[in-house]
Amino acid sequence: MWWLRSPMVGNMEFSLVLFTVLSQMAVGVVVFLLFTRLTRKEEAVTADFTTLTQQVVFISLALIIVGGLASLAHLGQIARAYRALFLNLSSWMGKEALFLGLFSLSLVVYAGRLMRGGSPNVGLEFVAAVTGILGILSSSLVYAVLNSVPSWNNVFSILFFILTFVLTGASLFGTIIAYKLSSGQDGVKSLAQNYMKSFAALLMPVLIAAMLVTFGYIFYLGSRGPEATSSMNSMLGNFFFWLRVIVGFLGPIFLIAALKKLIKSGETAKAASYVYGVFILLLAGEVLGRILFFSSSVMHTIGGNGTPY
Repeated sequence: MWWLRSPMVGNMEFSLVLFTVLSQMAVGVVVFLLFTRLTRKEEAVTADFTTLTQQVVFISLALIIVGGLASLAHLGQIARAYRALFLNLSSWMGKEALFLGLFSLSLVVYAGRLMRGGSPNVGLEFVAAVTGILGILSSSLVYAVLNSVPSWNNVFSILFFILTFVLTGASLFGTIIAYKLSSGQDGVKSLAQNYMKSFAALLMPVLIAAMLVTFGYIFYLGSRGPEATSSMNSMLGNFFFWLRVIVGFLGPIFLIAALKKLIKSGETAKAASYVYGVFILLLAGEVLGRILFFSSSVMHTIGGNGTPY
């Protein structure tokens, strides 16, 4: 579809960026919902947490649907998509489709349960979290095993997908909690205070690690031969790379440092606006990073698509 092709990334379809980032964020927010339920058992039984659960499930389902539609847009035809995904389940792309399909199905079942007035179910959340994580790992291995693409054929492809899942999932969950707090739902105040402390404590080292991994990847490409070196030069010469460093790393690090001070001084309500800012910058940074991941790769084209799909 022409509207999913981005002039900023040449022949690379933006649909792949949408699919990978949105699916990883969808899984991440469910994982953090489950983690919070298991670690904050007192708050997890409140009516406000039930409402929070409903919001997370519906948002995650919407994200995976949009991401799935984007992936179909890239494949071009439904018949071709079926052959590519479901007739070869032994491939990593087939496993990706299987696990993310099961993740989506578990969310549909869960959403139906909640819409009928049913209570939150930790079993369904666990199934969604496990199948979603397996889907992300499979998705990363679609690229990591491609010997024809030196810039993808390495452990960094796996690390990038995992980091996106953690950063976007944690920040989206934090944003939903912050919104409930700022809208006057005092029932989540204790949860919000505790989560924002954990949020800041988790994201700061993960962001620093992500930045180190990114620059480590650049140095790694410089040692992998002419094709990988070409990818490295393309990335370093790309305005998006440096924009990603500022928007996706330095900006969120600055906001999280400010967020920690607000939490320490007890200004939880004011801290909520900083959580919004962290989420927006992190999401923008991950989109830029994924654009760079796809567009800077020197590879053989397959079926005229220039991608493994």
